[in-house]
Amino acid sequence: MQALFEESYRQFFKALTGTFPYEYQEELAQWLAASKSIVLRAPTGSGKTWAALAPFLFQRTEGQRNVDRLIYALPLRSLASSLYKGTIDALKGLPVTFLDSARNRHYSPDDPLYVTLQMGGQQDDPFFEGDVIFTTIDQLLSSYLFAPLSLPDRVGNIGAGAMVGSLLVFDEVHLLDPTRSLATTIEMLDRLKGLARFVLMSATLPDAILDWLAQKFGAIKKTLSSGEVQALPSHAAKERSVVWVSRLLTADDIVDNHKERTIAIVNSVSRAQSLFREVRRRLEAKSAATELVLLHARFYPEHRQRWESQLEGYFGHQASKSDAILISTQVVEAGIDISADVLLTELAPLNSLLQRAGRVARYRDRNTGTVLVFELQADNQGKPNLGPYRDQREAVDATRRVLQNPSAAVALDYFKELEWLNEVHGASDLVALLPLNSLHSHRGYVSRAMDGLDVSARSRLIRDTASIAVILTANPEAVSFEARRWPQLLSVPRTSLFRLREACSIARGHEWVLKIPLPDETESSPSGGLHLTWATCTDPAQAAWLVAIHPAYASYLPDVGLELARASATVPALTYPKSTPLPRYSYERETFVAHARRVVNQAQRLVAYHSEMVRMLGERYPGRPILDLINLVCAMHDVGKLQVAWQAEANRWQQQQDSTAGVNREASVPLAHTTYDPDRDKGNSSLPDFPPHATCGAFALLDYFGNHFPDEARALCTAIARHHGPHTSRLDKYELIPGTATVLQECLPDGLPQPLSVYPKAERHETERFSCDCLLHFSEDGPWWPLYVGLVRILRLADQGSFQEQS
Repeated sequence: MQALFEESYRQFFKALTGTFPYEYQEELAQWLAASKSIVLRAPTGSGKTWAALAPFLFQRTEGQRNVDRLIYALPLRSLASSLYKGTIDALKGLPVTFLDSARNRHYSPDDPLYVTLQMGGQQDDPFFEGDVIFTTIDQLLSSYLFAPLSLPDRVGNIGAGAMVGSLLVFDEVHLLDPTRSLATTIEMLDRLKGLARFVLMSATLPDAILDWLAQKFGAIKKTLSSGEVQALPSHAAKERSVVWVSRLLTADDIVDNHKERTIAIVNSVSRAQSLFREVRRRLEAKSAATELVLLHARFYPEHRQRWESQLEGYFGHQASKSDAILISTQVVEAGIDISADVLLTELAPLNSLLQRAGRVARYRDRNTGTVLVFELQADNQGKPNLGPYRDQREAVDATRRVLQNPSAAVALDYFKELEWLNEVHGASDLVALLPLNSLHSHRGYVSRAMDGLDVSARSRLIRDTASIAVILTANPEAVSFEARRWPQLLSVPRTSLFRLREACSIARGHEWVLKIPLPDETESSPSGGLHLTWATCTDPAQAAWLVAIHPAYASYLPDVGLELARASATVPALTYPKSTPLPRYSYERETFVAHARRVVNQAQRLVAYHSEMVRMLGERYPGRPILDLINLVCAMHDVGKLQVAWQAEANRWQQQQDSTAGVNREASVPLAHTTYDPDRDKGNSSLPDFPPHATCGAFALLDYFGNHFPDEARALCTAIARHHGPHTSRLDKYELIPGTATVLQECLPDGLPQPLSVYPKAERHETERFSCDCLLHFSEDGPWWPLYVGLVRILRLADQGSFQEQS
């Protein structure tokens, strides 16, 4: 690893970014190579992203690794999208082969570098299988809780294991809610001590918070000195002023203050859309040639990318055009490399406000600018409408007081920003974090969520505006969610749907505003897709992960995005991307033994890409054969399919398929899968009705696991019981076919304990003790969480990957 800090790394960094690394970026590279965790504060425009990314990318190009993957999490989708695009563009200039989607990854020795984006509206890596994954903190934390956003519940326990053995980068952490997402992030990182590395970074963390985080995790704290800041080209001679305006921001303000490049940032999508329409009318009335762009989080990916790509030409570092106005929300306040000469913004907490100010006078050749801060709109009670900052009223009020102070009318440099930050956020933010000195209470909430006991987990533990996937259609029943046809989805905060609450309550008869899939009626199709049964929703709070909006109550235009409470003039056709967030496959007849062996073989491929996870689990559970445990659950995961009832259904269907195809087979052997083609067989009235198999397989093996792996037995059982869903807990009566132990003996990998014994049947009185005897309950069994998430991740990915091997 010493070569990392020689000239080869500096040359790699320059080839990647166009410049040699700053001194602090080289320091971070050294610490990351030494497997240290870091808390970083550095100004906007100082290259924090490359400080974290470049060392990892260099290691991979050199064939080195000290983490399995890098997961780069940001508070906002626009930030994730922007950094992802910037990384892809930078890699195009290097002799590196890479792919931008990790779904259905084959895990071959000659794999390229997978650089992926996983967020609402663009789900290229739902299970975090890439090498570099850009995602939102909502996506990461919800996967940690076994409740991933915009995905069905049944795949909820695959992503959590990706965090073990990884480098986790949390950017712009100042934007996290201290009592929700930041608290859950801290709880997660505490759970992952010794199991992952991390970097927490922001331009606007107060001193007190930096010190608290570094001490909490034993991390290295890095802040830039005055000399290091002055060495940054973007800060060497910057001139910015901040002006407080004690009234509402209007379209006239935007047009009248526009010079060459103007950005207006407001606190809600609906407000941005309204201002966009008003500014467009005023520009048209003046016959102005000004380019007007709207950007927020409710665009389809192709439209969002179109508008983001325009920003580079007008606001980017190498911009060749001017005379442009950008109207946006907080999606551009951090992580997007653009700069204006005038910024007009609604009041927000100071840390967010300073991030917005970072979009002004950002470059050496455009280093002068003005920031105008406007008062908030009033709500029905005459109080300021705080919007997304409703839980930060004290910080908003303190920010207003700082800006109203006559001493605020000075040039704003980085160290003045830090002085204000410590005044507004230092004490109050630290008070919010002090309860986390002891994580007992918050960990209790997290454990309940993992156990499936808290339906409000996302709003309680991440944020109260957790996103809901949206489709705009008058006929959701006709929308396909088959594995090969998954529609392009939009995403909105749940609270935004409350604008439609009154309309929902007064809809009568066949009229409807929102529809949601019934959780009890959502079934997995044999192809891996979903069959949804839709019901009218009378209250947006009922929505779980997906909602259909009738076009009479929402509209979508490519330049405006999704607007709620505005009827559609025309409804855009739903599109079906080539790739879908769920695995895609057909089934061919496969014997039980062949499938077990294929899953074990695929697991061995996966282990090579999870080597740090395996190593760290070995350190966490010394003396335990982690690779043997992985092979064991993979070989034994489908024991429940050896039920008499399961095999009877499989043979009935397979004989029908064989007869249709003119195939004659000899005496039947136990099957794991039957021939099924989703396009051909969908809707067939004689499709097999298989009984549940995962839980009875776990129960059947309990005695064997208990005899040979007594400490790990429940982790093994839980991984098998929940290899089709994160909260499966019910065991029905079952009876295994004669000779089950003999069949399983053929599947058992070498080196595992012999002989193999099973419970051949379970009666009703035995099923009642299943949850207690077989399953982990994280409220009590937290120390076994790392082993469980590692086992179930490898098992489920190997199970999916075995179909690729078969084909």
